[in-house]
Order: sequence, then structure tokens, then C-alpha cells
Amino acid sequence: MTTDSLFKTQAALYVKLTEAAGVTDLLAAGAESVMDDVPADAVFPYIVIGEISAKTLDTQGHQGRDVTATIHSYSRGRGMKEIKNIMSAIFETLHDGALSVAGQTIVLCQEISADAFIDNDGETRRGIQKFRIITETA
Repeated sequence: MTTDSLFKTQAALYVKLTEAAGVTDLLAAGAESVMDDVPADAVFPYIVIGEISAKTLDTQGHQGRDVTATIHSYSRGRGMKEIKNIMSAIFETLHDGALSVAGQTIVLCQEISADAFIDNDGETRRGIQKFRIITETA
């Protein structure tokens, strides 16, 4: 597993999320609200493509990866409705969705966990979704 293939997976997630109107219509700055480095003046709500880890999943005939990617959502909307709507849109976009990762064939992309809660500051709503992405080298 190379860091290059992890970056390609992150890039594929970014493209998929930024091209999904169902996601970007819910964010403060549309597609610009999907990021991996949050500026100090970021406007809520926004999404962060977070941690990505991978395990080698080779067989005799194929090289593969079992990737776990974490998507964080942030909102300051009252109650949990806004954050849950954003999480639902992310689920609809990525779960069983067709990602395009350079040099790889996507075998599976499924949500494996989702949590929504209030951050320690008492006003930020946060969603954490983990997706399992299984790839094999094209």
C-alpha cells in the first residue's frame, strides 16, 4: 500500500462529494465546503475528508486494498437535523456508489459506521461516518 494510492482514494472521495448536488447544496460554500484542511475562518456547515487507513488485500491473482475512510461533518445548526441531513446526503452519495480511483477498480464502497453528537464546545454538531472501500489494481 503506497501513500500515493491513499491520496488517490482521498481524491476520488473529494470528486464524488463535490460533484453531488445533494451534498453541496447543504453546505455553506457548496463544493468549497468539502476539504481536508479547515481554515480558521471556515463557515458552517462543512465536511472534512479525514483519516484514511488501508490494509493489503492481495490474492494469488489480484492486488487489492481494504481502505477505511472517515468523513467528518460539522454544523452549528440548532438541534441535530442539519447534521443528520448532511450525513444522509453523504450516505446516499458514497454507499454502494461508483468511485473512480486512478489505476484501481472499486469492488465495494459501503458505510460501516455513523455517529452524530455535540462537540465539547456545546454548540458544534458533528457527524463521523466511516466507509469501507475495497479496491483491486486495474
